Parts: sequence; C-alpha cells; structure tokens
Amino acid sequence: MKNLLSACLLAGLLLTLASSCETPSASGYTFNGGISAQAGDPIGLNQNTLIVYVRASDEGSTNAQLTTLRTNEQDEFDDVSTFFDESSFGQLSFNYTHAPNNGWYQLPDTYDDYMWTPADIAAATTPAETQAATDGQDLVQDFMGFFTDALQAATDDGFNVGSFDQVAVVIIGPFHRGTSYGTTNFTLTPQGGGSNFQVSVPVVIVSTNTGWSRTAHEFGHAFGGFSDLYTAANRRMMQWDIMDCTDCTNQTTGFHKEIRAGWFGPNQVKTITRPQGTTQIVDNTTLVPLEEDNPGANDVLALKLDVGGGLFLYVENRQTITGQTGSQSLPANGIIVSDAIENSGDVNATRPPIQLFGGPITPGNTFTDNSYGPLKLRVTGTPPNLNVETTWGPDPYYDLTITPWDPSPWESEDIWIDSEANGWDTYEFSDAAANPNVAGNPVRNGDRPWVGRDNRVWARVHNTGSTDAANVRVNFYVNTPQGIGDAGNWSLLDRVDIPLLAAGSSELVTVDWRPGSAAATHTCLQVRIDHQPDELNANNNEAQENVTDFNTSSASPWRQIISSVEVANPTDRHQQVRMEMTGLPPNWTGWVSERIVDLGPKETKEVRYRIDPNGGNPDGNDKIRIGQTYEISVEGWLLESDKDDRYGGITATVHTVRRFKSIDIISGPGFSNGDQTGPVTVDELSKPVIVEIAPGSNSMITLEVTEKGTGKRQVFRAQAKNGQNGKAQASFNLRRLVIAGQAEFRPGETYTMIAHLYGGTTVDGGHDSAPVSVTIQP
Repeated sequence: MKNLLSACLLAGLLLTLASSCETPSASGYTFNGGISAQAGDPIGLNQNTLIVYVRASDEGSTNAQLTTLRTNEQDEFDDVSTFFDESSFGQLSFNYTHAPNNGWYQLPDTYDDYMWTPADIAAATTPAETQAATDGQDLVQDFMGFFTDALQAATDDGFNVGSFDQVAVVIIGPFHRGTSYGTTNFTLTPQGGGSNFQVSVPVVIVSTNTGWSRTAHEFGHAFGGFSDLYTAANRRMMQWDIMDCTDCTNQTTGFHKEIRAGWFGPNQVKTITRPQGTTQIVDNTTLVPLEEDNPGANDVLALKLDVGGGLFLYVENRQTITGQTGSQSLPANGIIVSDAIENSGDVNATRPPIQLFGGPITPGNTFTDNSYGPLKLRVTGTPPNLNVETTWGPDPYYDLTITPWDPSPWESEDIWIDSEANGWDTYEFSDAAANPNVAGNPVRNGDRPWVGRDNRVWARVHNTGSTDAANVRVNFYVNTPQGIGDAGNWSLLDRVDIPLLAAGSSELVTVDWRPGSAAATHTCLQVRIDHQPDELNANNNEAQENVTDFNTSSASPWRQIISSVEVANPTDRHQQVRMEMTGLPPNWTGWVSERIVDLGPKETKEVRYRIDPNGGNPDGNDKIRIGQTYEISVEGWLLESDKDDRYGGITATVHTVRRFKSIDIISGPGFSNGDQTGPVTVDELSKPVIVEIAPGSNSMITLEVTEKGTGKRQVFRAQAKNGQNGKAQASFNLRRLVIAGQAEFRPGETYTMIAHLYGGTTVDGGHDSAPVSVTIQP
C-alpha cells in the first residue's frame, strides 16, 4: 500500500488518555445513527434504481424539447439495462422508477451554482481559485447542495428515496463527465414538512449530453465496483473495456467479471497456477467468446493464469456478436491478454487494476513473454470459439508481502501491539481461531499501547513463491496526529533486517515503541518492506494500523467522544473530500465540523468530530446495551477520475460501561480530610488512592482524573484484589505514575476523580460513584 493512504492508530490508552472537552459549535454536519445503507449489488434481478430528472433554475428548454430529452434518456437507461443483462449473463437487471412520473424537476439554483463551468475560471481572483475551477471542469461543484436539492424534489413528489439501491440524477446541460459516488448520507425534509430525516444512498450523475455507454460506465462503478482504467500511464485497455473507453459500448474484462462481480460460473474460468522449480505446464483450452449471452455452465470464458502475489493474466476470446447492444466497437476479433492485480485500488496504488498485456492474437499466431516466466500462447480454431495452447514455465520467483488494512476497522491483520500492562503475549483483543499460530492469538490491535512505557510493535512478513528472499528490510514508522490521507508526517521508529525469508514462509519481527503524551490520542503506525529488484510485486509491501478505542459510561449524560483528524489531499489536483460517519447505532449521533473539506494539492486541514451515545438506555432496555462494543468510523471519500473512493479513515471502538455507587474512592493517608464529595487537598502524591468494590471481585478498575480548568482527562487502570468483608480494593500510586511519565499533575490545579469498572462488568444495584474533588498543593 503506497503513501497515498494514511490513517491513525488512535488508542484508548492503558494509562493516560487525554481527551478534548471542547463543545463543537452548531455548524458542521450531524449524522443520525441506525440508518441502514442500501447499495447496488453486481448480482440481483430487478434492483430498485431511482432515476431523478432535474434542470437548473436557468435552464430554458421548451416543453417540446423537455419531452424529447426525457424520452431519449429513458431509452438510454433501457440500453444500459440490456447491456448489463448481456454482460452479466442474465444475473443483473434493474427495476427503474422515474421521478417525476413525467417531465423534469426544476431545482432552485443555477447550473453554474451546482457545476464547475468555464465561468468559474473567469471569475477566479486567486491562483488557488483558478486551479480549483480548472481541476473541477465538468464535475459537480456543490456536491451536497446539488444532490440534496435533487433528492428533496423527489421526496416532495412522494418518492421514498431511501428505499432504493441506487439513485441516478440526470441534469439538462452541457457535457458532464458522469460521476459515481459511494454511499452518502443526506438530510431531507418529509413531504409536506416536519422534522428532518436522513437517508444513506449511493448516487450517480449524468447529463443529457452523454450517451448510454457513459451511463453504463458509471453503473459499472455503482453496481460492480469496477475501477476506472483510463488512468493507466501505458498499456491501456482502450476500446477493449468500457471502464477505459467510456463512450464505447464494449463489455469489461474477465477480472472485473470474476473478482469484482462474480458473474462467471465455477467452471467458466479455468485457473492455471504458475509452475515452480523445473516444472513446465502445457494446456489446451477452447474459449467461448466473453460476449456470449447465454454460455453453457461448462463453457470456458477465460483462462486465469495465476502469476502469484495477487497478479493474474486473463486470457479472453473477444468477438463482436450481431444483435448485441454492446460489443459493437471492438478493435478486432481475437484473443487478448489482460494483466490484473488483485490488491490494486484506485487511490492508493501505482497502477489501475487491469492493463493490456498482449493481443489481439488471431488464429495461427503465437504470443510469447518472459515477464512471469517463459510463456507461450498459440491460438487456433475458427471463430467464434478459439483454442488456446498454453506453454508456461519453469521460472522461480518470490514476493514480499504484508496484509494491507481492510476498511473498516482500518487495521491490518499482520500488525499488532503488545503491552506489558497485562503481561507479554497476553492481549486484550485475541482470537485463537483467527490467529492460531502466534502466542496469545492477537487480533485487531492486540493491546492498547501504554503511554510512557515500552510496547512491542509486531509485524508479520510473508514471502510467497518458490525461492528464498535474502536481506529483507522491514521499516516501522509512526505518524502523529491521526490522519485521513497521507500528510507526509511519518517518522522512522526503527527497522529490522531478516537475513533470509524462506519461500512460502512468514516471519514475525518486532520493535520497541514508547509513546509519549502527544501520542495518547493521535497515532498511526505503518510497516514498509523494502522492495527488492527481483521481487514480483511492489504493490503489496506496506500496511498501516488504525483503531480508535474509547470507553463511554452510562452515567447521565453519556460521555461524548470528541477528537479531531487531519484530512490530507494526497493528489496533485484540487479536491473536495467528503466526510462520512458509519456504524452509529440507533439513537446515537455523530458530528463533523466540515462535511466537504476543500483542499488544494497536498493540502491538509483539521476536521473535528464527535460521537454522542446520548440515546442509550443505562438499564439496557433498548438496542444499546451495557458491556457492548461498537465500531464507528470517520471516513474520507476522494474523487479519483470519475468515481469517488473511501481512501482513508479512523475507527472508534466504543465500549459502553457502567459506573457504580458500590465503587467508593477512599481518602487515603495522602488526603488532608475525608470528605469524599467536596474538595480534598493532596499535599503528598506518594500516598495511594484506594478504590473499594462492594461486593468484591477480581475486576479491572478504571480511575478517571479530570483537570477542572482545562477538562483534560487522564485514565488509569488497576486490578482489584479480594479483601475482607466481601470487598476488594485497587490501589493507584499517583507519585509513581508521575515519575514514570505516565501521569501529569500541575500544582495548584483542581482535579476530579471518579472510578468505574472496566469493560462493562455488572455490579448489582449500581449507580454513579461519588466524585472526589482534589487540589494538588504547590
């Protein structure tokens, strides 16, 4: 994973968790929890798709022209449906609902208000404004305003926009590139007025000056998750693939059809694995055209040559078929070879996932290549079916890899942290089935790091292939603060050399990390393996780890989680990064200070966010229950080509825990008086603070210490030990924590202490524990 991506490990730390108590202003955008997002699926008949026809306030078509435009658009959507019926072998179709039933909605603003136009370039007064207008030509300028106005018009007309799998908005106007956007949260007003409500839907925009194939291209993004291919520096697919040539009418290639869409049957792709050692493979396969409408269950539509390291060569028979909506503009008929990479995304990779590797190869001709070992493809037969004789190997290879993160929760299964707080090789997050071959079976982050102490950061490095790799260098980096998009603030933590990594094996490497107080809430970790010249794939040598872990309590009110994230634009063009928040349970809310973050090339801005569980029921009578864990992600979506991608984020792991009156804070020898509910003067930090539990148990206790003046919060944990009279006690020695650099107390400041059981353990009859107000003497 390349440097275009960045996010952070924002940890609920073992000893010190500093948290801002700033109250966000009423501006920004609030997300409501419990919204179930629907999205188009590449397999499914009659998927509900809403087509919304709109015109800007200054659009001047006559009634007759409007009727013609509407008829043309509906015909084009019918062509899109036929095209995907052909491409998916009858597995994908759409049930269109057109809004309005007739005519066009007129939106409140002008076309230039909604879209970037040449007028915006002319009106620019600064270089930054000029670049923004230039970069944005033929794209949406007011994203939230435009789509909210369009969806609101349909809502006012009685359409339930949130019930659709996909929404496509058609606007009358000059050429527009067409753009597909991922699932987006919109706030709308009910028909006839009333309280606002929210919907979460994926949206597409096309204009009346683009043909049906461009709409089909956008639907490829929306329903198939297909990638743009016209960004390739060389070896472009061009007219062989609609995801490259957007105005052509040709189907996409085997990688998209198999890996992204799942349209091939189990016998319709024949996989040949790269030979190893001295082995040579010879294979003869008859390929049915990829464009075939109704292939048989045992018809082979593609050869898949598994090169290793997530790289594949797809060998396909491409033929124009009379009567089809698609396939009418193929450059030729014959065999083509595409070079596909499974772990290549649109924003974070150095190349698009599919490139042209060879062809077209017509009957009687042979294709040879040595990129992945000696390979020869000889084509024979009479169209439409063609025979391919494959001769491959031998050729040894190796590939160094580490598993990249998988959003969400934005973490890699090959990176974790070990803290001594609960003993080495013992983890807060573990799963024997998920990670059986590592002591302690860590998953997710393993442990939350311990501020001011040495933690171990582990990475698991793999070597796939048939040969050993020598002198493998693994680099560990840290980045503060947390970020969405790489702001370039990486610092080398340490590096480890592996003298020899055997073929087909994995190795664990570790470095020490002592996070300071600045990293208590804002930290990223990244592991990079140096790419070697003979290595197969350079696109799978990096991974990052990012989890935000907080505790919240059912005391009234529930504690708000407030923090911030650095949002960076990793590209060389002006971008409007869209912020989304996902995973909020019903009755919870989330907030971001900016919904659309306007960023120049390589620019970075801070965005504040808040998670508010204020709708939860402390008694566990609703959907939010004590002792549960919820994962809420704050994500950035960035436009790459004509499709936006979720390119980075942070995930907050929120634990719902209960405070209890049966936990008492005892004023120990260090206190000057025993008043537990009023101010208590502490003149000797060397004396412990004792927390007593009734009834007693071997529970983990959390002591929260909040500075009244700034609201800065410090959190300490200790194990309670069984004592007499059915009670147990946990001891916190504040002086030792200060000396160890794990706590900070400023003379003359007043602090409030309150304790609760960690992790949501239930104590019968519990309520809030009484706070102790403490003044630290100079």
